Amino acid sequence: MRAWPAVVQPWADWSVHGRLTPGPVGAGLSGLLGPGTEVSEVCALGPLGSVQARGHARERFAVRLRNRRTGESVRKHLVVEGAGLGYLGRQSAAVAGALPGHVSHVYGFADGLLYRDWLPPGPQHSPGQAEADMVAAYVAARRRALPAPSAPVDRLGGRDPVWEVAARLVSGQYGPLALPARPLLLDPLMRRLLSHDHPAVADGKTDLRHWLPDPAAAGRLRKVDFYQRAFGHLDLACYDPVFDLAGAAADPPSPGFEARLRLAYQRVSGQQVDGERWLLYRLAQLWRLGYAGDLDGDQVRRRSAAAIHDYLAGLYLHDLRPATGPLCAIDLDGVLECDRLGYPATSPTGVLTLRALLAHGYRPVLATGRSVPDVQDRCAAFGLAGGVAEYGCAIVHDGEPADLRPPQARALLDRIRDDLARLPGVQVDPRYAYAVRAAAAGGPVPADLLARIPELADPQVRVVSGEGQTDITLTSLDKGSALRALAGRLPGPAGCALAVGDSPPDLPMLACADVARAPRNARLGAGGAGIRQTRRAYQAGLAQASADLLGHHPGRCPICRLAQPAPRTRAMLAILDLRADGLSSVPVSTTALGALLMRRTQW
Repeated sequence: MRAWPAVVQPWADWSVHGRLTPGPVGAGLSGLLGPGTEVSEVCALGPLGSVQARGHARERFAVRLRNRRTGESVRKHLVVEGAGLGYLGRQSAAVAGALPGHVSHVYGFADGLLYRDWLPPGPQHSPGQAEADMVAAYVAARRRALPAPSAPVDRLGGRDPVWEVAARLVSGQYGPLALPARPLLLDPLMRRLLSHDHPAVADGKTDLRHWLPDPAAAGRLRKVDFYQRAFGHLDLACYDPVFDLAGAAADPPSPGFEARLRLAYQRVSGQQVDGERWLLYRLAQLWRLGYAGDLDGDQVRRRSAAAIHDYLAGLYLHDLRPATGPLCAIDLDGVLECDRLGYPATSPTGVLTLRALLAHGYRPVLATGRSVPDVQDRCAAFGLAGGVAEYGCAIVHDGEPADLRPPQARALLDRIRDDLARLPGVQVDPRYAYAVRAAAAGGPVPADLLARIPELADPQVRVVSGEGQTDITLTSLDKGSALRALAGRLPGPAGCALAVGDSPPDLPMLACADVARAPRNARLGAGGAGIRQTRRAYQAGLAQASADLLGHHPGRCPICRLAQPAPRTRAMLAILDLRADGLSSVPVSTTALGALLMRRTQW
């Protein structure tokens, strides 16, 4: 709105500032507590944080309350915050009254202000079972206490209901056809996938930064900011309690926490949370956190990919035992993963291929130019034995990285990293601790800037120019040498049965394998003339390459076949698999989605 001419009241002249002073606060609190309690002292302790562009003013106060009958007094810290005038604010006290024992103690609402206990920040730690039980109990309590018999979100198109946001988030699969695909196919699919029973007034802000320990309740966590989002214009309209449950899994992430949340909610509510709603709500909650500025874009993209991988791994890999056979080296970008959704993630075809290899005793490992954290995330999600990261400068084994660089070369790359960071307009990716990744204006670093760094002419250094970045690694290390180093640390056979890659840095890895393949989209250069390419691209090409090793297409034999999923699961898988073979697979998957949508049976 700042771009438009407007007549507005200057912020300093708003009346709320006068009401957030000791005198008016004391008078308001006295009226809420009644004649039996005297407010004998009110001291302003200052505002809580910075006031955001669309946020309410809030101040912290120290007050002394005296019981007129006994004469006993107690000192408390309160938060007094703007909640809106009239009905727009009174709903805050109504919500608090419906959820005793779950939210911070609320004294009441007066003159547009809500009075509640201030809760101190607690220690930062990874959430566990206690936090999962607490969140599940809160969500179930809201469901019981705040039912919404009429929840017409299907008629809120254009106003960011959660189904519309979910459709937008997956529409990247259609590329330039995303806009027409949404109203014709994806919007009705999302409404169907996100249908639910027991609608209730949602909280909308259940990420764990909004839970604080209450000293008056032996440190038990209480929910703060429990009313703003559901009654504001910035919420994603949704009346499904599971949406709040997914919000707690979005930030901060913790291994196994989302599974604990779902099981805890099932215990207290008697309802099982299906994987499709859970995935879509997690993606929507992450989008909300990014839109609100609570998470930066890199975190949103990384956690969105993790949500998809958790969903696919739960479907395809949950029943498999660790394999002990030969290795199968797989590149990430352009092979196991693509970035159609705005971040790199795999597809159902990709994870089905991993399932087939694992089920037949092979051990898939990753071999990529991507960062060590990316490899660690994928190994943890898919139960992989390990991987090669950062063009062979490091490997990951048992979740931990190992540096393969000689000491002298480490110092050389550190100097190059520092020099690149000083160049104007160049951003160095901090996630790369072994190789160096830099970009300028969303693309590779221009040659004239690279020429300013004399160390890049060192014969030890290799520069790899990608579509969106420039990578600097070592000539003495590559994916092949690192794959051999990884094989030497893993138990079992050291041989590589299969390797699949799509670019020149993959050639040393491909040379290590008994079966070397490249998907149709590969650009291997002159050195890859002897590598056989599959007829299909991306994950479909990976599946074909694996079929050459297994003797059948992944999922086509009793050993690796997956049970027929439910219609709603088939719909979600078809959406995620739209581009598994590039544009070639879009018509087939779209036809399958249309057929599922036409079915009148309950999903």
